[in-house]
Amino acid sequence: MVQRKRKYSSLCLVLTLTLSPSASSLIVKGVQDEWPPYFHKDTMNKGKLHRQVDEIFCAAQMELAVEILPWNRAYKMAKSGEVDVILGAWKTSQREKDFYFSEPYYTNQIKLISLKSSPVQYQDLQQERTISIAVVSGYAYGRNINNKHVNFFQTKSANENIEFLLKNRVDAVLMDEEVFNWNIKQQSFDRNQFHVSEQAVDVLPLYLALSKNNALSKSIMANFNQALISNKPCKTAKP
Repeated sequence: MVQRKRKYSSLCLVLTLTLSPSASSLIVKGVQDEWPPYFHKDTMNKGKLHRQVDEIFCAAQMELAVEILPWNRAYKMAKSGEVDVILGAWKTSQREKDFYFSEPYYTNQIKLISLKSSPVQYQDLQQERTISIAVVSGYAYGRNINNKHVNFFQTKSANENIEFLLKNRVDAVLMDEEVFNWNIKQQSFDRNQFHVSEQAVDVLPLYLALSKNNALSKSIMANFNQALISNKPCKTAKP
């Protein structure tokens, strides 16, 4: 998430709630930053977590509509109360002041990634060795790295992280492993030129986060949790 902790945070999806004039179901309007392979701009290929969340909301008899926006904008809108809910947020003590958190529905593995020609090991983070690490601005990961010799550099995206690494502007990057694999595949990079730590630097549960300024938050969270825990299928009504 250092913060992104979209992804920030995660990651994430912000929701506004309204009642449909033609139906009794709750319509949840969402905004999510693009975070492939989890969330995509392409409405035909939403991403694995977008599809999962759709299913959970459907099972909870709530309708979900989503708009893709930059993470920092989405987060500020949710915090100010302009929108009501974030979907796909990592929990931090600071965020708990503003949001309720559902049961986790996914877990992100944050790995230390470096070049194979000059690998950075997980154990190096505990040593008195100066290390520069790129992280996406606003994401909430790397909080358990308490070493004054580690310098963090903020970037705009996961792809920019990889570019910094390849240009030797940083020693390593912190990134969700699935996000890393997706990005290097899209850029046709050879994965063999990278070293990925076996041990995760962070293991981060992903939550639905609901604004404390919204009177419906607790009810929506309860319905979401019930559908998630019961693992009941989505039953879409057909004419």
